[in-house]
Amino acid sequence: MMKRFSEILTRKTRTSLSSDNSEGTIVGPSVTHGTASNVGLYHRNEDVVVGLMNLAEFFDRNVERKESDTSLFDYNDLFYAAVFDGHGGRECSYFLSQQLHLEIVKVIQDSKFDDFDSLSSSETLFAQAFLNCDKRFELEYPNNNTGSCATVSLVYKNSFITAWVGDCRAVLCAGDVTVQVSNDHRADNQEERDRILTNGGSIEYGRLGGILSPTRVFGDIDLKKSMPSGVLTVEPSIICFSINEENCPSSQYFLLMATDGIWDTFSNQEACAIVSKALKYNNNPVKAAKRLVDEAAKRGQEDDMSCCIVLWDNSTKRRKSSSVLKKATE
Repeated sequence: MMKRFSEILTRKTRTSLSSDNSEGTIVGPSVTHGTASNVGLYHRNEDVVVGLMNLAEFFDRNVERKESDTSLFDYNDLFYAAVFDGHGGRECSYFLSQQLHLEIVKVIQDSKFDDFDSLSSSETLFAQAFLNCDKRFELEYPNNNTGSCATVSLVYKNSFITAWVGDCRAVLCAGDVTVQVSNDHRADNQEERDRILTNGGSIEYGRLGGILSPTRVFGDIDLKKSMPSGVLTVEPSIICFSINEENCPSSQYFLLMATDGIWDTFSNQEACAIVSKALKYNNNPVKAAKRLVDEAAKRGQEDDMSCCIVLWDNSTKRRKSSSVLKKATE
């Protein structure tokens, strides 16, 4: 179900999005992005970041549509962004950066969704895409035991879907309000502990099987085979948000997705405050992303540090709306 910013804060009843595109109406914000990554102290960078990517070019336009399919929503407004945190090597995280969006596109196209709302209501879209990509990695790299956490977001105008495995966290910030979008799949997460123990797994020294800190990952082929079925899984958690002027009065808001090198250094509020301050200074998400990872390194973080900022800016639309109203009353 599509969640709205106000629902997360006040549990209010869901309201519908306006589709009015008339002159002077806020028809949607502009969306930009910025990415940055710093290598840790002990190895080459195993993080990979994918900035906003228009998925339209990856859909097969030659697939015939039946007459009943003419209402399918336009993929030109569908974007993708992701952060991947590899461990044991870079092979798995790099593979995901090249292939996961293609698997998601395949599932979307095969399912023929009518609109973004129906896409966001799908319980199997990301689960199938994640599983397909994990199987492909095993087939193409059968003797490779690298693994990776992943957090990905599909962005459609002022709505987005986030899916994740592991502890690459996503946080939404609007003005002074910060909301944690994802919950970390780690052994200290009570729901994850219960899931693992129910499926016959073990937690030792705060790690899954005494080995892994994240409890859901891509790759780690040998570990998955050595543990009971369902313990170390690639099944994602999924959440959907939709934001409009009524439930989010701030003219600018952003989604911050980052690897654990960031979140082991900053609280959600601290990270968002650094990004917000940088955006107020130059309104450049690229510089804001770099400011965040540089600050993490400055504070002594030894792990890889990477982030992706997806920035929505309604200010242009609202200025246009105000100017139209002013002109109408003159």
